[in-house]
Amino acid sequence: VADTNCNACATGQTFWPCNLKKECWCWDTSGPRDPGDEADATACSGCGRDSTTETCVGNQNSLTPVSDEECKNCMSGQSYWPCSDQDLCWCWDT
Repeated sequence: VADTNCNACATGQTFWPCNLKKECWCWDTSGPRDPGDEADATACSGCGRDSTTETCVGNQNSLTPVSDEECKNCMSGQSYWPCSDQDLCWCWDT
């Protein structure tokens, strides 16, 4: 699903592709994305807290390339790059 297909989800569309889990992402950027991710926290700091299927992955849409392997370290408390930027690494429920 392309980002352009997901634009309507932000305005309340509830059918395709907005009804597909993990296809379109919309969130209020003024607050934390994941529970436990406070504004001063590192990326994925709340990841895996309530689920054994969550992992920290790299944002493949970022202009700064980052791999899943690099973001995996955020789950164990790494506080420097890329974990210091919450736009580079995201918590993903597999």
